[in-house]
Amino acid sequence: MNAFEDPRGDTSTVPGPRVPTLWRGSADDLEGRLPVVYRWTLDLRSGAVAEESLADAPS
Repeated sequence: MNAFEDPRGDTSTVPGPRVPTLWRGSADDLEGRLPVVYRWTLDLRSGAVAEESLADAPS
């Protein structure tokens, strides 16, 4: 996935998969359900992070 910075340099946006749980029991534990595509927006001035799902269902 590609991260990008806004033209003014105030925020960076990072899309990527999010898995509710993964590898909790061991490296072979893949029972954490399917990943969902998310977007994180990082405010580089305040340090705040906003998170949003980009899908209604797991991919």
